[in-house]
Amino acid sequence: SPITGYTNVANNRVLTAVDSSTINGEANLTFDGTDLTVISSTSNRPRILLQGENADDQPSQLVFHKTSSSPADDDMIGQIVFLSYDSAGNPTTYAQLSGDIKKPNSGGERGRIKFEIAEYDGTLTEALTLQGDNSNGSVSVTVANGSLFVPNGNIQLYDDKKLIFGTNSDASIEYDENGSDRLIISGAAGGTYISGSKLMLDSVTVASGAIAGAGSYLGVNSTGQVVLTASSG
Repeated sequence: SPITGYTNVANNRVLTAVDSSTINGEANLTFDGTDLTVISSTSNRPRILLQGENADDQPSQLVFHKTSSSPADDDMIGQIVFLSYDSAGNPTTYAQLSGDIKKPNSGGERGRIKFEIAEYDGTLTEALTLQGDNSNGSVSVTVANGSLFVPNGNIQLYDDKKLIFGTNSDASIEYDENGSDRLIISGAAGGTYISGSKLMLDSVTVASGAIAGAGSYLGVNSTGQVVLTASSG
């Protein structure tokens, strides 16, 4: 049937059907040719629902498609912004997630996802970055600023992988499972220091302040044996 009624019509309001002959202009759903805005004062609303009803293993998708004819390093493709206010009523971006081009070279394309968080004075600071490396099959994860905390669970490295320290790979800890089956600490030019009240091997105390006294130290002699040099302290 023909449309005979229009209600709440105003500029930029999206029209929805009320019934077979009436259309309503949605005051909380507007499109001005650039921005689509959805407004709600209801708790947990508004929301965007992508409901996939296919029976296969493929998901629904939210796609950011940038059609630049001249893609370049660091071009951002898409961004999700978490915007609210501070206690003085100033608009504040508290977090954002960006996807961009690391390298656009054909055959060597590399992507990057960057998480940024507002810290202390409200400045958005890079927190976590995931990016493709310049070798096939390798992706790096970087905690860009601050510390990595693991309150529950473990940090696990697979066999024959290294924990590397320093921008120039100055030192490392490695479990050499396929070689010597040893834990290898290497590369520290100034030596290796173990701090604590005592040193234990297989639950047996090798050295402690009570045994050796202050100023004692462990060393390696010419035959490769570990020697405790005790001091009366």
